[in-house]
Amino acid sequence: MSAFPPLEALVPHRGRMLLVSRIEAHAPEETTCGIDVGAGSLVVNEDGSVSAWVALEYMAQTIAVHAGLTAWSRAEPVRLGFLIGSRRVDFTTAMRVGQSLRATVRHVWGAAELAAFECVLHDVVTGALVARGQLSVAVAEASRLRTVDR
Repeated sequence: MSAFPPLEALVPHRGRMLLVSRIEAHAPEETTCGIDVGAGSLVVNEDGSVSAWVALEYMAQTIAVHAGLTAWSRAEPVRLGFLIGSRRVDFTTAMRVGQSLRATVRHVWGAAELAAFECVLHDVVTGALVARGQLSVAVAEASRLRTVDR
């Protein structure tokens, strides 16, 4: 049994929009999530490839999990957040169906409404770096979590 609440309690994404598969670790400044790239994923191309830009969404959803876990640990409502920018993003290898990935995000600055995270995405099997960069996020004023479904 996991010590963490279900992903759906932490992020607004549902169904095929939820790209993160599981929470692997969480600390006050850092969270790691596992991602299993499935054939039915919304982001998979017809040839089984996944566009490099999707790495941004994998990392952003891991930030959402981090924020959700932080709120959950404080018994606060989970708030909706938005990716507002990126810096020094490098995409290094392709992604494909069947690949297992690990995204780690580390809070580097900011607080309640605006924050930045250093993010890395690795292939679990080979250890290869898939992507890295700094993502900036903003948190909405509304305290109620709304779902994003597709």
